[in-house]
Amino acid sequence: PACLVLPDPPLGARVIAAVVPLPDEPVTLEALTRFLEERRVAPYKFPDKIVIVRQIPRNADGRVLREQILLQV
Repeated sequence: PACLVLPDPPLGARVIAAVVPLPDEPVTLEALTRFLEERRVAPYKFPDKIVIVRQIPRNADGRVLREQILLQV
């Protein structure tokens, strides 16, 4: 998964999780939230929404190319 912070005028910003699900395994926001809670991630980092993408594009160094994810959404 990859997380993106998008501007949201009323809230200031929203966290969106881009996910490539495994075949026949649905992904839910509730399951992702439980996963993050178990790993003691700070609640303010939890995503508000999940978007399903075909792939998480990365550059040669392995860094996520967030702009290309947004083109898939």
